Amino acid sequence: MNKEQKRFVNLVASLNYTGDLAYYSVLHYNPLDITKDRAKKLLEYWGIVDAETAHAKLKWFLEEGLRKDFDRMKNTLLFISAPDREQWISSLEDEKTRNQYKVVNRYLHKLSSKTIAGTDYGFCTMFAQNAWMADYITSEDAYEYGCQAGRRAQKDFSKWSDFLISHSAGGEFNKENEEASVAFMKSQQVMLTRILTAPHSPLRKISWNTNLVL
Repeated sequence: MNKEQKRFVNLVASLNYTGDLAYYSVLHYNPLDITKDRAKKLLEYWGIVDAETAHAKLKWFLEEGLRKDFDRMKNTLLFISAPDREQWISSLEDEKTRNQYKVVNRYLHKLSSKTIAGTDYGFCTMFAQNAWMADYITSEDAYEYGCQAGRRAQKDFSKWSDFLISHSAGGEFNKENEEASVAFMKSQQVMLTRILTAPHSPLRKISWNTNLVL
């Protein structure tokens, strides 16, 4: 893997950071900065506890991911008339499910056909690097997953900004409740504005069309 490919993969991984320090994390991201214990803790939430579960989950992000549920919910809402959607969503008892449907409804006609695939590719890239730090997979495997995710992203989206819209929508969809979604998007909007407009943003230095064929 060459320098340009590593820079592309690392940028995709860094975009998963949120909060007040998100933009700083993007500028100074290094996959080696995370400790082994911290990496294991993050991965455990997604059921990744060893090499077998790491490979299975990373392949899942590439092939299905969160977008499978998003697309299923989207298809459900398309069969409900627009005036009835909000009332139906409000009647749902499970808090996370209700919030997910609200997010899907908000983006119903605003995303490309690839919906929130950007989140899946971002998660695959970051978790592959975390799995490397946790000693579940090799560094070569981690960057191979990153390049696979990057190639799929390049196929599905035409530029960084399109990828970021999908990536942010998926992050909002993944939150446990509406309050968490609102807080996430509030901080995310600040980060997106900076990374899309700042003179020293890595998006200005790393080409979306970087050759990711190993």
